[in-house]
Amino acid sequence: VWVQDFPFKSSSSPQSSDFETQLITYYSEIENHTSPPWTPNLTPFQGLTLIDWIKKFDFSSANCRLLISVPGRHTGRALNLFGHNQLRTMLESEKFSPEFIGSNVVAQFSSLGSLGKDMKWLHEFSLSLYTGSTQDGRKLGQTNVELVLPTEDEVGSSV
Repeated sequence: VWVQDFPFKSSSSPQSSDFETQLITYYSEIENHTSPPWTPNLTPFQGLTLIDWIKKFDFSSANCRLLISVPGRHTGRALNLFGHNQLRTMLESEKFSPEFIGSNVVAQFSSLGSLGKDMKWLHEFSLSLYTGSTQDGRKLGQTNVELVLPTEDEVGSSV
């Protein structure tokens, strides 16, 4: 779990940031799948949409990146905006210490069961994890992937 406080935007704040853009993209996609859209019920922001409320904060100091997972199949421009394709794009843009070459990866998905019996997704996910290079240009290469699967009871009690 990651926690960080963000101040309200001031006149010297950047208009937007990567973190803000990702957060707005996430909530915009979620609103496409929910009805009615959620609106904040907090006193100076009453009457604003969630997106307008988010835009009031300065996220430029965020010291993490948001990896978004939303329902649906994504193609075209949206292909690399979500899920493991977004992860692949993020890993391609980072430079890692050589100690990460061949590192193990542990992943958990709450919707793993909805992916069906076709294991093509696992191959695609693994390819996304192999992306990235070290500060001296070496590829991170293959990794061991361990999947943490939720139990039927965990899934049932999370709804």
